[in-house]
Amino acid sequence: MSIFLGELKKLWNWRTVAIIIAVGVLVFFAFLYQVIKNYNGFTGPYGPHQEEMFDRYGDTLEPEELADFDIPGRIANLEKQASAIIAGDPIFAQYGVRTVSDLHELIVFDDSRSAAEQEQFLKDYDHMMYKLYDDTVAIANVSGSDVLVRTQRPSGAYIGVGYHLEYLNALKNRYAPGADSVVHRFQITDYDGSSVVRRHARQLFESRDTNPHSMNLIRIDTTRYFAVYACTVAVFALIVVFVLIAPLVTADRTRRLHYLQYASAIGRKIFKIQFLAVTFSSLAITVALIALSYAAFFMFTTAEKFLGASIADFDGWTFYMYDITFGQYVLALAGMTAALCVGASCLAFALSRFSANIVTMLIKSVPAALALVLLAIFAINYSFSDQNSIFIRVFRREAELPEVVVCAALALIAVLIAVVVVRREKRVDVA
Repeated sequence: MSIFLGELKKLWNWRTVAIIIAVGVLVFFAFLYQVIKNYNGFTGPYGPHQEEMFDRYGDTLEPEELADFDIPGRIANLEKQASAIIAGDPIFAQYGVRTVSDLHELIVFDDSRSAAEQEQFLKDYDHMMYKLYDDTVAIANVSGSDVLVRTQRPSGAYIGVGYHLEYLNALKNRYAPGADSVVHRFQITDYDGSSVVRRHARQLFESRDTNPHSMNLIRIDTTRYFAVYACTVAVFALIVVFVLIAPLVTADRTRRLHYLQYASAIGRKIFKIQFLAVTFSSLAITVALIALSYAAFFMFTTAEKFLGASIADFDGWTFYMYDITFGQYVLALAGMTAALCVGASCLAFALSRFSANIVTMLIKSVPAALALVLLAIFAINYSFSDQNSIFIRVFRREAELPEVVVCAALALIAVLIAVVVVRREKRVDVA
């Protein structure tokens, strides 16, 4: 145990901890917090309304709850407000605009206009768009009550009537019986080239057809944003593990301590103890980074309430194929990150054994670290969906959970390599 603790002291000291903390803080504010800001600042294709439905009805939507939410009534109220805004501003009448649809039918760039007329039109068009979409006066009375509710983005801008109309029309198409998946049924179940995608799509459609309670209310971009966040955490954790682990054995060889270690049977066992210290340290720092960074994501966003909701859904052009909860998805990404980091520590340990000095160690370790970073990006981005790079490019969209299999296989192979190297030390000649 004393030798084990001694090897841990080689890995861990106050300088190492201070550097990891300092760089971690920089990474958080430079990258991770930007993902959080984007998630909070962009409400998705359904605005705040899908999240309101989740708060009112839970993680799934029943037909009577959809009727209670009264999307058509809300749209009618918004159209009345839009008509009032348009009627109160003569610029709209100048261009024959009586509804929001009329505004979008205007030809923005018309060759028949002179340069001066085009310039004036663009100014008027921006004014009309501002009045309907961004004006703080055009506060949407979404529910039809007498009290106007200001819907404000975290950036401070208000969401005007026009945005709410777009959000609610998209929501109506999303949750209307059978309307949410007509296009996807045609494209995926009949024409998609992947049997895996077709099978999961049919399962989802059949579930929605037979069970009206299966309509998913999770905010549709939550899974995508968290995958980007988790990918950034994985890349940082991999770099930390490589920088922490790689110099351990190389430093002993640079100082020629390995000659003393080879001099006795007990000394040869130190390499095994170093392997245990490396594995323990990599797991400890990975778990700590995952726990702290994931906690920060849920602390600064409202995503925590979706942990029990299923992620199986279409995110615009992405199909999340597996009917697991968002909480299980979070744990899966954490597990993939941990597997990659364990594999990285074992590879760094094995490579450092065959490096006579720091320069040689860097020449061998940097390419391995870059390869693992790329693997983490490809595996975690769009994981469990039909847009995952490993699923598409490596397995040609014909394998179940390929990103998980690749991460687990890498960790297993790397551990086996490290074990072989450790066992080899018991009988190898001095080198």
